[in-house]
Amino acid sequence: MRAVFVLGDEQVVVREVRAPSPGPGQVIVRVKTAGICGSDLLNWYGRPREELARTGADAVVPGHEASGVVEEVGPEVARVRPGDRVVVWAHCGGECARCAHTQAAEQWFCRESGDTRKRPEDGGDADLLVAQEWQCLHLPEALDFDVGSVLACDGGTAYRCLRRLDVTESQTVAIFGAGPLGLAFLVFARGIGARTIVAEPIPERLELARSLGADAVIDAGREDVPEAVRELSGGRGADAVYECSGTANGQRDAVEAVRPGGGVGYVGYGALGRRREGTINPAAFIWKQATLVGCSVYTPSLFPEVTRFAVEQGLRLDRLVTHRYPLEEAGKAFQVADGRRGGKVLLLPGG
Repeated sequence: MRAVFVLGDEQVVVREVRAPSPGPGQVIVRVKTAGICGSDLLNWYGRPREELARTGADAVVPGHEASGVVEEVGPEVARVRPGDRVVVWAHCGGECARCAHTQAAEQWFCRESGDTRKRPEDGGDADLLVAQEWQCLHLPEALDFDVGSVLACDGGTAYRCLRRLDVTESQTVAIFGAGPLGLAFLVFARGIGARTIVAEPIPERLELARSLGADAVIDAGREDVPEAVRELSGGRGADAVYECSGTANGQRDAVEAVRPGGGVGYVGYGALGRRREGTINPAAFIWKQATLVGCSVYTPSLFPEVTRFAVEQGLRLDRLVTHRYPLEEAGKAFQVADGRRGGKVLLLPGG
């Protein structure tokens, strides 16, 4: 079978490797679509080659946004069968079904899940993927595999974070950053019925936000974003602001743009995962009595609710996908994703 390896320094190769066999509690999934996440670019693609080689990460297949069809199951597997359509929840992995975080449905708190390069398990950028049974989430027939990959990370994260701040149809939601994650927030916020404002400096992504139905867009490269949000919200500020860019300016502006008593969700990492300096002034949210939450991933137990909402609301999550590449063109796919001009980029193993 074929598998993608990211060597660092923006180098990607596709190699022939031995097909996996399932062990107890394991499932083999034939991958139909695999999305490229911003964290793949941060943790793999842009890292120094020497660093990935030193840690052995260059020998691990990346990818945590895979959807496909179950091909084979190992002993002790009872919940999924060959032929099932699934999304693989791969934000942590390995023999962790008995982990305290997994049992409490809090997998995102696993110490290993914060850095995909530390995982010993191969990801979904390949023809076949071996996963634990608990990681296989059933994908409804009404949703295609493209949508499955969107929901594997960006979509599920957006849904959970909107619910954490109790966004309703009567509210105004501002979204900072119109990459795949920000666009997922836009689609789900519109599904809830909220009014949406999107701030983004890249013209192509601003246009994509418009095409997905944003009620208003702000050119973050030219305009004062907090002031523009206030003007668009009758001077009050947004009820909820989701910062998806991971930039210092975005994090500061998010607090400035929220209304008194509103909520701010910090979602984007960007370069902040390696940066320690402060980005916000606590006084800016203390006097507003604003709620600040950190948003990352979602629990597998929430997935049926996410997919049900997507189906019932008829959400066009497939429109977040702007580029699709066969697996053998993985290098081009990563290059386009790193260019940050479009939406979600998918690899299509085609097996």
